[in-house]
Amino acid sequence: MKPVVATALLATTLAASALTAPAVAAPAAELSDPAPTNVQISWKDDSLQFVHVTWAEDAPSPNKVFVRTVGQPTQSVVTYVTADAPNTVDLPKAQISSLKGPLQIGVAVGTEAGETSTVAVSPSFDNNTPGRPVLSWFEPTGSSTLTVAWYSGDAPSDPTYKDPLDRSDPETFQPQYTVAGAPIAIGKPTTAARVTFTGPTTGYKLSVVARNEWSAGPAMAEVTARPTKVTADIPTWATYDKFVGIRGTFDGPALASVVLHARNSASSPWYVVTGNTYEGRQVWLEVTSRGTRQYRVALPNQISGTTAYFNSASAPVTMTTQQVVRSARFLTTTLKYGAEARAELLTNPAITGKVSLQRWNGKTWIVVRDVAITNGRAVGTFPARQPGRVAYRYYVPSRTFNGLFVAATYSPNFVLTTTS
Repeated sequence: MKPVVATALLATTLAASALTAPAVAAPAAELSDPAPTNVQISWKDDSLQFVHVTWAEDAPSPNKVFVRTVGQPTQSVVTYVTADAPNTVDLPKAQISSLKGPLQIGVAVGTEAGETSTVAVSPSFDNNTPGRPVLSWFEPTGSSTLTVAWYSGDAPSDPTYKDPLDRSDPETFQPQYTVAGAPIAIGKPTTAARVTFTGPTTGYKLSVVARNEWSAGPAMAEVTARPTKVTADIPTWATYDKFVGIRGTFDGPALASVVLHARNSASSPWYVVTGNTYEGRQVWLEVTSRGTRQYRVALPNQISGTTAYFNSASAPVTMTTQQVVRSARFLTTTLKYGAEARAELLTNPAITGKVSLQRWNGKTWIVVRDVAITNGRAVGTFPARQPGRVAYRYYVPSRTFNGLFVAATYSPNFVLTTTS
């Protein structure tokens, strides 16, 4: 084959046989041509898709070019170049990257019929892929966002350190996720060792591969991102200062941190009231009813093994809190006509304001008078002028106590006996 000139056109013919073919040794008497010299290799361009091979020879000759494992006879990616073509050929990286290294490229004078010179070889080179990245830490946030950090794994030993195809570029990483099927790249390869990705809320798996000039290495251990689900049975009514039990279930890690959220209104922020760690996906929480609030059972973002569980919560339920009458009575239950009756009321919470003292007239309840209540105690007074036994009660209207709504209530009936 004639020497390379700048304007020469490349004429390359791939072997009609498979990419890997047994070496065909020509009889010694037929090796009559001088062998090529100065076989050099490089990347064709920055796309890194082809290995560029050049050589020299004394006279234009047809050439056979192939790749082989150092010390092995098997020839792969066999290519034939005509005598009138330049002394150069570009071999596809995709056909070389799967071969077992270390490798070298051989060039001989020859055609499909056989080699007619000894083989000249390029410098040895490796086609190693990078080591497996090692998971450092990960953290779930929001409802489907995962931040994952890693570091470089141990690289394979390099038997051909600083060979002509080694690149000095920094190691790059390709984050990827899967829902079902083949991985999907997250962005472009990066030199960073951390990624934040918001994926499908139905769940996904995230891993990372390191890349070099040849290909991607083995994938890092996958981090599984999973949604969760919480259900809860929250009472809608409770009396003030009462312990209220809340049952629930969750679909998430076998051992999970679960919290009870509350908020003072539908437009106010949630805050944590109580919580615990549960095993077996069953929940039992208790709260003291201190005013009307909305409640929900929530599973915060958390980690178990290499699985990130995203937060979820049960539907919000308003638990209305009703005031409690601790005591309603006459301080003296039997009076003479015209004497002053004193009707005491004790409430929880210890409200301040007005309450209504009422009397049964045989058909309906009528208001006797409004009574001031201070710190949960009221004493209503009136002259005893209803002969016989008469029932009374207090009506405690709804109000806001310590910023929370408490519902109205009635006291039990209490009786005054008036004699003549």
